[in-house]
Amino acid sequence: LVFVLCLIYPGCFRDGEMHDFGVYWYTKDCLRCYCTREVVSCCNITLTPVGYDQEKCESVFDVESCSYQVRGKINPLQRCEVESWVI
Repeated sequence: LVFVLCLIYPGCFRDGEMHDFGVYWYTKDCLRCYCTREVVSCCNITLTPVGYDQEKCESVFDVESCSYQVRGKINPLQRCEVESWVI
């Protein structure tokens, strides 16, 4: 049945959209996806800050850029130093 579906559909269907085989795309929730005849695989592309002063600073997620900014809790214009980032 899976083989038959691959012949009917020229790609993968995810989140209400058809994507061609062999093509990467990005989702609204910051995943990078790839479509093959066998599977759709998606990975998180967001780097999460770690190793910063959590008492003085906060991390704020920007949906438009799929990234975090680390800023001062009292003064949001102040940038905070981040020692490392993880996926």
